[in-house]
This record gives sequence, C-alpha cells and structure tokens, in this order.
Amino acid sequence: MRLIVYYLLSIVLMCLSCSSYSRDVTVLASKWQHYTNEDETGIYFDLLRLIYHESDLRIEITDYHRCLNLFKQEKADILIGVYQSDLPKAHYAQWPLDKDAPIFAFVHKESPYNNLASLTNKTVAWQKGYGFDQFFNTIPNPYLVSDLETGFRLLQGKRIDAFFDYQLNYRPKEHTDVRFFKVHDAATLYLAFQNTKRGRLLAKIYDQRMPILRQNGVLASLFADRYLNSGLDEFVAH
Repeated sequence: MRLIVYYLLSIVLMCLSCSSYSRDVTVLASKWQHYTNEDETGIYFDLLRLIYHESDLRIEITDYHRCLNLFKQEKADILIGVYQSDLPKAHYAQWPLDKDAPIFAFVHKESPYNNLASLTNKTVAWQKGYGFDQFFNTIPNPYLVSDLETGFRLLQGKRIDAFFDYQLNYRPKEHTDVRFFKVHDAATLYLAFQNTKRGRLLAKIYDQRMPILRQNGVLASLFADRYLNSGLDEFVAH
C-alpha cells in the first residue's frame, strides 16, 4: 500500500519516460536490513522501482564480494550501495544513493580495546568485499569473513580481536558478550552502473528523477526517519 502511494505521488515522472531501456533492469545487492531485504522489500528496492517504473526489476541478493565480481562480469545493470573506489571503472550518476552508516568496532566485552589505535597489530576482521581497507591504513592485513554471522561467531569465540561492521547488524540478544565503539564516520554510497550506453542512460534517468522525488516529498516519505542522515535533502548536483 505504501509503495502505491509513492507511485501516485511521483506520477509526474511519466513525462521523463524512456522507452529505450524498457526491458528488465537487473540489480545486484547485498542484504542490508530495512534497505535491501531478502524478500526484495526495503528502501533501496522501493526507490529503484520508482525511478525505473517502466521496467521490472530483476533482483539478485548475495554477499558483497560476489556482487562486485558479478558486476565486473557485466551480469547486472546496477549494483546497489558501493563506494566509488570499489568499482573505479563503473559509471556513476551525480546523485548519490545514501550516506553509509558509521563503521563500528565490535569487541569482546572483556577485551581492553576502546579505540582504533588500540587495535593496531591486532586481528581485525570484516566482511569480504566491503572495501573497509581504504579507511584503515593501520590494519593492512584484515581477516576477511564471508558473512556477518561468521564475524560475530569468531569474535564471541575470541578467535579475533575485533569485527568491523555496522551498528544496525548488532543484535543484543544474540551478541551478549559484545560491546562496540565507532571507528569511522559515515561515507557516501552510490549506485554503480555499467560504463556502457545503456548504463549511462540508466544513470541519466536516475539523475533526472531524483530531484523530482525530493521536490514531491517522496524521498522524505520513503527514507522516513533515515532521511536527514541520507544527505539527499541538501544534495546539489553540479
């Protein structure tokens, strides 16, 4: 029902319709609660359905490292939620997607660590493909894990000193032996498009329709309480 309301609010988008991309739009994403859920709901999927409303989205959800590899093999039109440095050869719209959440260090509650400096020369893990290495020069050899569950399991078993991830993935009832502290502020996330004629067209459409969605209040409704932290409210295209 909520998505139907978004479509009604953004009906003006029809004037920008482009038939040249009318076939399915293929999308890759890793699972992020509230944003890209396994059942293909979530803020980012709803946003793309609004932007590319003439087409059906064909969505594949997998781990981020595999997303990067599949995108490089041109198996999808769009990869959701990347740092531009992760895919420097991709094409990017001017408009960002969101601001990534701050990165936190999760440590065992009995550990002595309380800031980034205290983790120098320690065993720090994060998920493979996340690209966190660009932010943490003091951790040249991170232990890469395939998924969130593995990272927390290793941490609670005291096999690593810290696991870097996002606070939204912390589950107090399950991670009872864990505490955390922030190690990096929010960074900008983008949609990656293929650097092809079709990819550049999809990026152009994204740039055309995002300001309309903002002006109509659709972005604010879609992101809800996350909108002010998204950076979309004050974004100015050049």
